[in-house]
Amino acid sequence: MSMELRDIDSELKSEGFEDNAAVRIGKREQTPEESLARAKDLENEGNTQDLATYLRLNKVVVVPFSFIAKNEKNLHLDPRDLMPGRYFGGVDTYMKNEFIIVYLDKDRNICRTHINSSKIADLRLLALEAHNPALQGQLEGEIRQTLKKLGFQEITGGEIGTISQIERLYLEDIEEQKKEKGSGEFDF
Repeated sequence: MSMELRDIDSELKSEGFEDNAAVRIGKREQTPEESLARAKDLENEGNTQDLATYLRLNKVVVVPFSFIAKNEKNLHLDPRDLMPGRYFGGVDTYMKNEFIIVYLDKDRNICRTHINSSKIADLRLLALEAHNPALQGQLEGEIRQTLKKLGFQEITGGEIGTISQIERLYLEDIEEQKKEKGSGEFDF
């Protein structure tokens, strides 16, 4: 990497702005190469080569680990309930080429990602055939197999209930905080 790029990256990390415009993409601890790769992925309008990259770009944290840790005693959690990589998911019933996954990320946040397989080069051909009932199972099977290769472990039954309970409690907590804060305030 050129010295000029390193200087620009260092300046952005310290200030985050260049000529009054926010231009930093990614996390502070990312290398300049990682930041440029992230910017390139975003410029591709969400299209990625593989599922791993797609998950990194489209992950939405629905319950931060800080809430889980704060309420761990009330939640009566088994330690394996909080293992990163645990997930459950299924095909979106309306958009046959989409797969919805709920999982614990490496920081143990509960995350949700709607996987649009038509935006993933490795899955695009199967996604085009997802409307064909004979081939629907192939797309879902390929996604599940890829998730397994990436280190994800599928959960069922009670563990799904536990994650759903945590999500419900988190939403209730947010609603309670809104009530305490007062309504009618514009907070966007």
